[in-house]
Amino acid sequence: MKILATSLISILFIVSLNAQTVTDIDGNSYPVVKIGNQAWMAKNLAVTKAPDGTAITSFPYLGVEDSVKTYGRMYDWENARKACPSGWHLPGDEEWTVLVDFLGGPMVAGGKIKETGTKHWKEPNKGATNETGFTALPNGYRTARGKYINFKNNTREAIQFYQSVFGGKLTMATFKEFHASQDPAEDDLIMHADLVTENGITLMASDTPERMEYRPGTNISVSLSGENEAELTAYYQKLSAGGTVTMPLEKAIWGDSFGMLIDKFDITWLVNIAGKKE
Repeated sequence: MKILATSLISILFIVSLNAQTVTDIDGNSYPVVKIGNQAWMAKNLAVTKAPDGTAITSFPYLGVEDSVKTYGRMYDWENARKACPSGWHLPGDEEWTVLVDFLGGPMVAGGKIKETGTKHWKEPNKGATNETGFTALPNGYRTARGKYINFKNNTREAIQFYQSVFGGKLTMATFKEFHASQDPAEDDLIMHADLVTENGITLMASDTPERMEYRPGTNISVSLSGENEAELTAYYQKLSAGGTVTMPLEKAIWGDSFGMLIDKFDITWLVNIAGKKE
């Protein structure tokens, strides 16, 4: 039961030119900084179309459009390549190496391109000087599945329940810790929860402040499938505790065992156990 994940890219571009700014097809303007003999964008790309006007796929941080003005957008590799403004391209390994070497090596280069302070970076943001003007920001990642499970205000309770079901490593950070709280009532809400298990399951979840649209968990279904009957049956039983079984886990007409349930947090789960091959 392996769920593959892939990082998406919030784009940094490099090109040999002396421009002070560059503007994309959507009219977004980005400052340009020269570091050594290279020119880099000093702001994450936020464009939604390729230079020829073709729409491209992109994602705002945590699915929140208001975040784009600060963090830009995230793209997979192919869409990132299409998103490059005319005359710009994605940096390759050699170009990154040139940058790192020019800044004194990997132990210090990161600090020289990071935004200072803790407005966007977590404390203590040690070593950040931003002496290059590059102003790198933390804008996260998106998995291949790409979906957050949204809760109103009980993500902490829900994700800890899922950890009790699946095991794994759990990380959580609040809106206050991400410096994204706009009201004291938001301080302790979970902005990002990430549960990763040894067998490849990844669940991401977040709370929803009053200022954001709440998309209840009933709008998303989570599917678990594989050949390990004992493991998947145990997941089904644990997830159904306090919830509602909508379809018992039993042999289906296509030969597999299949069941559905709505857990106590109103999230729908589908469990499919591959049938034994004759």
